[in-house]
Amino acid sequence: MNIKWRRLGVMLTLSSMLLGVSVVSAEEVSIPWKAEGWWQWHPHEGEYMIGKAGTQLYFSPGDPVEAPPPVQVAEVAPAPTPVLTPPDSDGDGIPDDRDRCPGTPKGTVVDATGCDPDPDGDGVRREDDRCPNTPAGVVVNAQGCWIIGKILFRFDKADVQKKFKAELKKVTEALSKYPGMQVDIQGHTDSVGTPQYNDKLSLRRAESVKKSLLKLGLAKERLSTSAFGETQPVNKNANSKERALNRRVEILSKE
Repeated sequence: MNIKWRRLGVMLTLSSMLLGVSVVSAEEVSIPWKAEGWWQWHPHEGEYMIGKAGTQLYFSPGDPVEAPPPVQVAEVAPAPTPVLTPPDSDGDGIPDDRDRCPGTPKGTVVDATGCDPDPDGDGVRREDDRCPNTPAGVVVNAQGCWIIGKILFRFDKADVQKKFKAELKKVTEALSKYPGMQVDIQGHTDSVGTPQYNDKLSLRRAESVKKSLLKLGLAKERLSTSAFGETQPVNKNANSKERALNRRVEILSKE
């Protein structure tokens, strides 16, 4: 055998040593394992020269797949609850369920109850006005009743003086314009004397004025009398002038 073929035989022998096959048992086959996201596999640890040199196969993990972003659903605002306006039949700004005076004329300024605070315009509020229908422009007392006339008396006297006859005539003329109006004739005294005596004196004064009005033609059914004695003075009765003003009869409208 020549030198050429001899060299070829040596090379084949070395190759078979490196790649020579030996029987690999089940125990010699390693199980793949994973480290830091890479799969590693040792095919064998048999008698292969390559295996003994530490053969390892690496399989990289697949590229991570990002989850799709969540679908943004636009929030739909709830429909506003309709505001129900309570009825206000007379248009005065006070709902019917709180309006104590329904049917108020348009443009009337009303209070929280829906009522005109001073329906007759006499300066006395409705809740304090005992005579809410007095004619416009007349003089009224604290209770809102028309003071149709006032008669003064001398000390301890009940007769009507002549100088007040004209006053009584004006009262009669005024009442003739309001045939349905009734009046109360109220007698008063100063603080001199006992309360019991003054009560009787004030009643006599009221009856005296009533008699004069009857003579002037007023119907009896329109007239009533009241006696207050010294309980309702217009001042403190501190002197003779003040006491003179308290000895009086007031002719008031009555409703």
